[in-house]
Amino acid sequence: MLISDRSKEIIENLMNANGPLTVSALSKKLGVTERTIYRQIPEVTEIIESYDLTLDNSSGNGFMIFGSLYNLKRLNRSQNRTKLFQQRAC
Repeated sequence: MLISDRSKEIIENLMNANGPLTVSALSKKLGVTERTIYRQIPEVTEIIESYDLTLDNSSGNGFMIFGSLYNLKRLNRSQNRTKLFQQRAC
């Protein structure tokens, strides 16, 4: 699956957050509009679910990734490998 850079950034921010992240907070961190974040959510959800994780917004306080520690580590390793590959390509 080809993953957009913006989706990677959203996932990275969600994984590094100490709690839920609102769309507003994500848009400010990434320097994009809230609408842009909302457009990326389906792709981000698909990626996260492919690791047997869940993107949750049920609290209404923002988005959080839920799942087993094993699957969170798998996603994190994948993100790190992608960053390393991109750095080498430059």
